[in-house]
Amino acid sequence: MTEKSERCLALSRQVLAVFDAWPSVVATTIGGSVARGVADPCSDVDVFVYCDSLPSEEDSREVVSTLGGEWWTRSIRKHGEA
Repeated sequence: MTEKSERCLALSRQVLAVFDAWPSVVATTIGGSVARGVADPCSDVDVFVYCDSLPSEEDSREVVSTLGGEWWTRSIRKHGEA
């Protein structure tokens, strides 16, 4: 297992532990090169959260905050709009 895989796997487990606490979560898993142990400096982390129902925006914001992240949204505009 590469050093990058080990670091990303440890971080991913911390992130997924937050989701595992949600009642609607059925399963969580890690995939891709990190799960295979072959991650390199350009690798991303593939995490999957399977839920019975989608979380509310409030719950989603709480997870982001718990993990020290910042909530952001992106607006999609039609071609030609400013």
